[in-house]
Amino acid sequence: IMQQRHAGQWYLGITLTLVLPVLSATTKVRARDADSDSNSDEERPLTKVVKMLQDLKKGVLSDAEADKAVHEEFTCWCETNIKGKTQALSDANSRIPELQAFIGEAAAQIEDLQVRRKDAAASRDGNQKALREAQSLREKDAKAFHEEEKGLIAAIGAASQAIIVLS
Repeated sequence: IMQQRHAGQWYLGITLTLVLPVLSATTKVRARDADSDSNSDEERPLTKVVKMLQDLKKGVLSDAEADKAVHEEFTCWCETNIKGKTQALSDANSRIPELQAFIGEAAAQIEDLQVRRKDAAASRDGNQKALREAQSLREKDAKAFHEEEKGLIAAIGAASQAIIVLS
C-alpha cells in the first residue's frame, strides 16, 4: 500500500512538473497579448488553475518528504528488529543441544528416582509387615506372660497362706 502511494505521488509529481511549465508559458503569452486595461493575472481562470496546480505540487512534495521520513524510520526499525530477532534466534538455536542434553539427564534421573521409589515402597511394605508380625508376637507373649504371672501370683499367695497356717 505504501509503495502504491509513493508511486501515485511520484506520477502526480512528474505530471505536475511537466504540465506546470506549459501552463505557465501559456499564461505568460496570453498576459503579453492582453491589453493593460484587462483583468490582472490573479483574476484569469487559467492563472487560478496554474496557482492551484502549483499549490498542489507543493503539497504533494511536502507529503512525499513526510512519507520518505516515515519510510526511512520504519526501515530503520525493521532492520534493527530483524537484527535483534536474528540474534535471539541464533542464541536459542545454540542452546538447543544443551537443553536436549539436560532433558536426557532429567529423564534418566526421573527413571532412577522412580526405581528407587518403587524399591523404597517395597521396603516400607516389608518393614510394616514385619512390624505387624512383631507386634502380634509381642502381644501374644505379653498375654502368655500375664497368664503365667497371674498363676505365679496366685501360687505365691497360696504359699504365703500355707506358711502362715504352718507357723
